[in-house]
Amino acid sequence: MKQTKKAFDIQVTLASGSKYKNDVLSKLGIPFHSVSPNIDESTKSGESPETLVTRLAKAKAEKVLGQSEEQRETSPLRFVIGVDQVAVHKGEIIGKPGNIECAVQQLSNFSAEKVLFITGICLLSSNNQYETHVEPYEVSFKALSQRQIKQYIDAEMPLDCAGSFKCEGQGILLFSALSGRDPNALIGMPLIALQELFLRFDLDLFDYIQ
Repeated sequence: MKQTKKAFDIQVTLASGSKYKNDVLSKLGIPFHSVSPNIDESTKSGESPETLVTRLAKAKAEKVLGQSEEQRETSPLRFVIGVDQVAVHKGEIIGKPGNIECAVQQLSNFSAEKVLFITGICLLSSNNQYETHVEPYEVSFKALSQRQIKQYIDAEMPLDCAGSFKCEGQGILLFSALSGRDPNALIGMPLIALQELFLRFDLDLFDYIQ
């Protein structure tokens, strides 16, 4: 009979200060804490969306692991989850708008169009082993008027979100259809992929549910 492991056998850190990503990860019922990484998220010349999100997810995990080296002796094995997401529209990488004008332009460009959201996730252990995965999720936007776009942006101010929306809120009103295996990926926290990464370390998250 397989012996159930104790939750304190591992320590899990999410390399993100996002409330939404924290809320999604909390749904699994495993103990974790979060730390905001501070890294350069600039795109490199000629870098594909998949390469970009994988590189940044790993960089975020490495940054947070490096910040907590003094905790090395406090846990048998530590894991850091790094995630990064971009939107891709007509082959162009779309990042976070940063200001209202850019958000209006992004949503105007997406009107009646399909946009692919690509999320990179990295699971990094304290012994410097890591696994990565790229999760796609496609969104079909409704035909949007300028009134609707500006009203939505005023309501939720999604200036720190790739694609200029928050699907966990009123952003769902922007869409006509969603397509992908894990709706959590649209929030940038693909849980199906995460459990698969833990399984690559021979760890079953069911053993750590509290």
